[in-house]
Amino acid sequence: MLDLSTLSETTRLLLEIFGYIGSAVVVASFAMTSVRKLRIINGIGAILSVVYALLMGTYPFVIMNGIIAFLDFYQLYRLTHIHEVFEIVSAKSDGAYFKWFVEKYKEELKAFDASLSFVNAEHVFFYVRDNEVAGLLAYDEQDKGVAHIRLDYVIPKYRDFRIGNYFFGADNPFFTKEGIHEFVTETSNPLHEAYLRRIKFSKKQSGEWVKVFVPAHT
Repeated sequence: MLDLSTLSETTRLLLEIFGYIGSAVVVASFAMTSVRKLRIINGIGAILSVVYALLMGTYPFVIMNGIIAFLDFYQLYRLTHIHEVFEIVSAKSDGAYFKWFVEKYKEELKAFDASLSFVNAEHVFFYVRDNEVAGLLAYDEQDKGVAHIRLDYVIPKYRDFRIGNYFFGADNPFFTKEGIHEFVTETSNPLHEAYLRRIKFSKKQSGEWVKVFVPAHT
């Protein structure tokens, strides 16, 4: 615990700012749509608040924020170590649930496909994660074995890259069975480009993003 009476005005001001930063980080964490990001940012904010509370000698807040930090990082451990089940289920564009899903997320879907033309794609699937519908994938097989992606959308709750890494990774046998060996897509959205880089797509000079599918199991 610091003796505040011995500190300069500038030091006390900096200490107060530090406390506000910790509180602001905790508050900002609740704006995260990803559970993983929420836990990380909230945990960091809680640790900053613990340090501030120790310096100020407010031990009840040390205990409270220490417990919050512990719970955040424990839940992060569970998120990264618990085995999840990923599935992909065929969707029918004239199906009631499909129409409901598109209507519910229409505004976000328009950011990827302004005219929602993906509903007419040759192949449309629901992403399913632990028995919950987590998004949509739509593609045309214009060339044999090459999937031209028209939509790759995941709802906010599941935007932690795990769906993309699984379905476009070597552990997913689905596309092998479908005869797909390459994915091609286009985008002008910087956030979508960052996502494509994260799941190992490469940008070609033509502007297309490409990933060759090399499965670990045949």
